[in-house]
Amino acid sequence: MAVTISVGGYDSNSASLAFSPPALTDIEPQSASTAGGTLLTVKGSNFGPLPQVALGAALSSVANCTVVTVSPGHDEAVCSVPEGQGSLIPLRVLSGGQISNSLTFSYDLPSIAQVLFSPPTGIVTTGGARVTLVGESLGFSGAVSLLSSPTPTPTSFSLPAEVLSHNSTHVVFLAPAGQGRGWTIRLTLTSSGPSAIEATAPTTLDYAFPSILACSPLSAPTEAGSLNMVLSVTGANFGPSSLAGKTGLVSVQVGGAACLPLFFHNHSFLTCALPEGDVGGEVVNITVSTTSPALPPSSPPLVSNAVSFLYQHPSITAVRPTLGPSTGNVVLTLEGSSFGMAPNGFVTVGVGEGRECLLLSETTMGTLA
Repeated sequence: MAVTISVGGYDSNSASLAFSPPALTDIEPQSASTAGGTLLTVKGSNFGPLPQVALGAALSSVANCTVVTVSPGHDEAVCSVPEGQGSLIPLRVLSGGQISNSLTFSYDLPSIAQVLFSPPTGIVTTGGARVTLVGESLGFSGAVSLLSSPTPTPTSFSLPAEVLSHNSTHVVFLAPAGQGRGWTIRLTLTSSGPSAIEATAPTTLDYAFPSILACSPLSAPTEAGSLNMVLSVTGANFGPSSLAGKTGLVSVQVGGAACLPLFFHNHSFLTCALPEGDVGGEVVNITVSTTSPALPPSSPPLVSNAVSFLYQHPSITAVRPTLGPSTGNVVLTLEGSSFGMAPNGFVTVGVGEGRECLLLSETTMGTLA
């Protein structure tokens, strides 16, 4: 600033005069809600009559803390904190083209109090269901993910979610495709600070149980496996064919035996090779099970409703020989289907009324000797 003196109409030469730069000593409070609006008291000296309180590392992109009042001594200013997020953000006072030293200010850490699911029960495995996080200081920009483990491990992974809306009290996102129970919901706020700003929801996300609507076929001979017969299952919530590169997260059981290999699998349809049956004429259950990658491996799977399946009754198509002596001791060979694969004692062969043929061997699913 130039200073001159005028005496009797004559001006003196000019001399320069500079005010001391603003200086900061304290701010109260040192943190506030991400919603903004909190009144912040800035203390120091040489603020001048029209100071600017700036939040941010780069002066070219600061957020202004709107000044409400300045003390007569220019040593205290009260300003309204803008909406924001982050920690250890530099705060400075600008006055008359001069910049103060900086102190750090932090927005409150996010806190999730409640999770609202729509629908309120199990999330469909195809994803797309709306989930709302309700809390305080949730910020305005960030990401939501589902974690297979609340703490990182060598095998843990995450599923990113699409955020629809985000403000200080509500975050709405779409559940990603997945399966199982116990997924940790994690909100991570965008931050330029030294560490990530995260919050974990108090409630885990659970996907729905698988359900079977129809199966085909509903019956087959016990030798279905050797005949390469395929079972088709239609339903819902069978889960994705792979999850973060992991496969084999769904299984089909027919009477407790695995239906393998699995030829095709998506959320609503799968096919697999029918296993061989133990006993012809037996009715067994078909079920679909999905594992929960977010729970310990020993955790029970999610099991669907059961659909009845019939291993067909035994049927004889040929007998050799067809004639034999009345004294017996003739090896009789029977051919047909659904003789089963149960051990000796489960299969009997009757010859005439009240007579039993001693079972010597069961060479194939359809041949007895």
